[in-house]
Amino acid sequence: MSATNRECIGCKNVLKEGSNWLSSCVRNHKYRCIECKRIENRIYERDSRKKPRVNTKKEQLRKIKWKKENKGYVNYINSKRAASKIQRTPKWANLFLIRKIYEECSKLISKYGPNSYHVDHIIPLQGKKVSGFHVENNLQILKAKDNLSKGNKYNE
Repeated sequence: MSATNRECIGCKNVLKEGSNWLSSCVRNHKYRCIECKRIENRIYERDSRKKPRVNTKKEQLRKIKWKKENKGYVNYINSKRAASKIQRTPKWANLFLIRKIYEECSKLISKYGPNSYHVDHIIPLQGKKVSGFHVENNLQILKAKDNLSKGNKYNE
């Protein structure tokens, strides 16, 4: 075989430069025709889809260790969020009602366990499209799973 004609390792067809193979098909001497490369990519994409992490004891210990090793960064993120919340609380906000919402969420957490409920900002404090205030009308109590899936997005 010449340098331009190779054999596909998948289907054993002769590869002719420019007609049935691209440079991406021959990296690392793994000669594949375009069709075999497409099949390989589909299998890889199917197998490498994100699988949800299981919150096992090992995973919890890993997170605790990371937080201990990165205290400065963790403090920075927490301080930034606290400052943002203070900035987003207007003078006319009813702090008593805001506190009541957090207390109600705390009661639900004590009843159903940790990480069961969150206080969520309906319009996020630092959203990409729109930013809201830290006021009683913008707060809601959600199940933790729903709040984490919502993320920092505003769902109309």
